[in-house]
Amino acid sequence: MSLMRVKFTREDPVRGLLHREFLQLIQRSIQAARLPVATTDGAEPRPVCAAGLPLAAGHLSRCEYVDFVVCLPITATEFGRRLAAELPEGIRNTWQRRLGNQTLSLKAAIRGFRYRVSGIVDPARAEAYNAATAWPLTQIRKGRERVLDLKRNVRWLQVEPNRVIFDIEVREEGMPKPEEVIASVFGMTLEEATALTTERAAARFASNRPARQPAWE
Repeated sequence: MSLMRVKFTREDPVRGLLHREFLQLIQRSIQAARLPVATTDGAEPRPVCAAGLPLAAGHLSRCEYVDFVVCLPITATEFGRRLAAELPEGIRNTWQRRLGNQTLSLKAAIRGFRYRVSGIVDPARAEAYNAATAWPLTQIRKGRERVLDLKRNVRWLQVEPNRVIFDIEVREEGMPKPEEVIASVFGMTLEEATALTTERAAARFASNRPARQPAWE
């Protein structure tokens, strides 16, 4: 047995899906392609998979990673070819690689994400954010209030014509949603920020990542 890591896109036709619904479509495609991956027990077995941190419904992505346990010999190229033929519109596999069994899980390996948010914003507010030493962000999680220092999670933010690009680091104390970053930095309501087109553009992996896998993918 070995690990097969696959990188997927999440495009307009499936942007409204919940994370579990997105994974269910991929699992059905794995079954339709008759790929030799481990499955769950029971009357209706389904492919076992492990994904990275969930992407919120409504967001686009170029870097949704899913791991599968391969039970029989198959090359990454053949795995990808067969899977691509069965994926629904809006989901593409852009690469796949066989990895060693000692590879860190996706949730342990991913250290951050790069986001691109389309919209016209005030560059002066980005300058104020970048110049600040701290930037409190109040969040409500499960009915409880907590305050994060946004500068600990978002150390790089840049305004380009008609879009904002920034990195969010994964930290034990929590992390902001991309719409929370936009709302806080640019003085929008959360509803206004959520209405903007948000794309997860790349993921940053731990330094002890598998060979040939760069820091950003």
